[in-house]
Amino acid sequence: MMMINIKTEYIHESGDENINEDSFVIGKNIFGVFDGATSMTQFKNKKGYTGAYIASNICKKVFKNEKSSLYKLAITANREIRDQMERNKIDISKKENLWSTTIAVIKIDKKRNKFEWLQLGDSLIMVIYKDDTYKLMVNDYDHDIETLVMYKKLADKKIKNIRQVLDKQLLKTRRLANKTYGVLNGEVVVNKFFKKGVEKLDNIKNILLFTDGLILPKKDPKKLDDFDTFIKLYLSGGFKKIKDYIKQIQASDPNCWKYPRLKQCDDMTGISVFINNKTA
Repeated sequence: MMMINIKTEYIHESGDENINEDSFVIGKNIFGVFDGATSMTQFKNKKGYTGAYIASNICKKVFKNEKSSLYKLAITANREIRDQMERNKIDISKKENLWSTTIAVIKIDKKRNKFEWLQLGDSLIMVIYKDDTYKLMVNDYDHDIETLVMYKKLADKKIKNIRQVLDKQLLKTRRLANKTYGVLNGEVVVNKFFKKGVEKLDNIKNILLFTDGLILPKKDPKKLDDFDTFIKLYLSGGFKKIKDYIKQIQASDPNCWKYPRLKQCDDMTGISVFINNKTA
């Protein structure tokens, strides 16, 4: 009989702002990270919480329910995000007003030696096998490539305040939500964009869930993300080693010219789920 023991480690660190718009859940069998995206209207409630913060924390609350499937929980969270926007009199007819969040969640079934996973947007799930090879559960997650290619052209000219210059492009990208890429933002059509599946736990020693703030910055937006270096850093020092590596890049490139990115420092959230399989 296979016995499965689980332990976890996590990192949760704010970026440029005082408020961390990421959230996460570590349950008995459910684990997830959620990256709220700031609405173009810069909404804040009486407590100073942004729509992004509220959206990701709705997910945190909803995904504490261990009894339901990940898909049903995602639908519930999406509906609650819409309800909260309506209660706050947000004009939901305009996509740029919508509160949104990406999600990456897993649910482990110890009895069946498998895990269910669900992903939306650029919060990612990676499995690490016992031989230190790895696999990303999805590969087509980057909806900011076009924007960052434009950013690089401006960065090469040493233009300042590039994010403001690209305001129309950012608005265009936001209006493509749940048309060309998926986010939880209260829209019913999001169900077409969920990526999900079931994987056996055989030969897996780690499952990593992380928001895009932990994806390594790169000089050329057209190139694939460097997950070989990512995994080497993780195996030598966990998420802390990845965080320190990214922080060094961010500190050396305050204008975001060398490594094109929309924020100097993004929020970082990651959960490492350690799987220990033993035969009883």
